[in-house]
Amino acid sequence: MKEINDERRTGLMVIPAWIETCDNEDLKPVLLDPILSLLSPSLLGDRRAFKKRRKAKIVISALVKAILDGDDDLIFFQKNRGNYNKLNYEVGYTAFHNIIGDLINNGHLIRVSDPSALAVDNLAPRYRPSDELLSLIPDQELEFEELQSGLKHDPYDDLTYRPIRFSERTKSKAEKAKGLRFKYEKATKEEWSKVSDGVVQLRRAMAEHDYSGIIIKGRSAKFQPLTRLFKSHIKNYGRYHSPVQTMPSATRLDTLRIDGEVCCEIDIVSSIPSVLFGLYVSKNRLNDRECFDYYQAVVDVLPQLTREAVKTIFTSSLGNGALTQKQHPKALKDDHPDVASTIPWNDIKSAMMRGMPQIGMLKKRHMDWAYLNYREAEVLRVTMEQLLEHGIGVLPIHDSIIVPLKHREQAEQMYRQVFYDQLGVWPMMKVK
Repeated sequence: MKEINDERRTGLMVIPAWIETCDNEDLKPVLLDPILSLLSPSLLGDRRAFKKRRKAKIVISALVKAILDGDDDLIFFQKNRGNYNKLNYEVGYTAFHNIIGDLINNGHLIRVSDPSALAVDNLAPRYRPSDELLSLIPDQELEFEELQSGLKHDPYDDLTYRPIRFSERTKSKAEKAKGLRFKYEKATKEEWSKVSDGVVQLRRAMAEHDYSGIIIKGRSAKFQPLTRLFKSHIKNYGRYHSPVQTMPSATRLDTLRIDGEVCCEIDIVSSIPSVLFGLYVSKNRLNDRECFDYYQAVVDVLPQLTREAVKTIFTSSLGNGALTQKQHPKALKDDHPDVASTIPWNDIKSAMMRGMPQIGMLKKRHMDWAYLNYREAEVLRVTMEQLLEHGIGVLPIHDSIIVPLKHREQAEQMYRQVFYDQLGVWPMMKVK
């Protein structure tokens, strides 16, 4: 019995309610695609089999999240069909076990539990990932979107429907290898209650307006209440999420209407680098007050670089806590091998420091990416509150807002002013 109880304390359960996401909504999240390639082709279907591939991506995302969140790389999963189906996951019981079973049969998940254990002990077998599977988990920070909300209920009329969600930050593979741990002071119940009430009040104000033309997965949908997500601390991440944000950026303005009005999208150029620049100016007591396109600024210093390559380097630096010292970051080698193979890292690093000197503020163990996202989300929160107070309907899209076109100028001025009030610098804006 002692051995069984000891084993119960190992591993994390694979919960198929997560999928890899990406901060840049114009890009597809592809960091876990190499692991998808381990699956048998029949589980993925052809290029048109979107639903099959999505289900596989959910299971792989949940598997990787469980591996990274745990301390021993061991995982287990729900084998009881009834208990599994109670939770109404997007991936059905059979599909989930077909994918997990395929990984087991092909040696990518290796059973470590004693196969002679009795079923009466009710202990789910533990599995460890193969060395090949582990090697395919990227070093950089992964982002996961929770899929559980809205599956069993239509929360449109329920203004208290889980306004905030809290999850522990998923460590990168490098952080796990180095044994890095992040410790944060716990916020009080009163502090969390205040944040939760703020989301509910925001939703109530938004409910005074009509939102139409929302198309989710090819079907017309109602606007669902916002949920604000936090990572490990009350001042980490804090972004607002709603299914409306899954609409393709290239086409959403074609159909979205607020109070029946044609809309525009107001975006902050180089949003997170601009947030970091505000902190940089404050720390160093500089007189600079105007932000600009920092990704392009680096390209202007070193024209052999591409804007997307600069974004990859910046994102990797956020996850690592700094620019790498001696060699190209793995993400750059994987996503832009032509850049990594032709331009010396010292040249790239020098261009990064000249084009966006604020990147030198990043420090390991400080979880900069989540705090920067929080500061960005606070700008968005205050902007939305002010717009709604002025009777202007608004939709948040991470670092941008959608408002009726007739309110474009007023909304842009408010957004820009709030950014300055919060961070002490004027952002560069883009409207489409």
